[in-house]
Amino acid sequence: MPRLPTALFLAAGLAFSASAGAESPTLESCARAYGTCVDSCAERHETESARAGCTARCAASRAKCEAEAGYEQAKPWLRDQVDKLEDFLRGFREGPEDAPPADGEPGYKDL
Repeated sequence: MPRLPTALFLAAGLAFSASAGAESPTLESCARAYGTCVDSCAERHETESARAGCTARCAASRAKCEAEAGYEQAKPWLRDQVDKLEDFLRGFREGPEDAPPADGEPGYKDL
């Protein structure tokens, strides 16, 4: 259960960071974009330091892309978990009927 709030928090953050109206990325499209970015870095920068900085930016972009792709794949599971949590909370909030115990039945049960 402790993983659920973390998953929901991450999912919400990724949902807000996703581009509006853009197609959902796939792991393959992320890899292609990364390769293109690294090739571009090699062409644009002459020094190793500049290429390293540019390549690090490419890696960060790929990580964001893959996180968005993972979120898209996890949406159905996350929706199911949210539904289960809402159902649990609904049941938790609704108290049992406040009827007195039947005659001869104790008000509590030993564990």
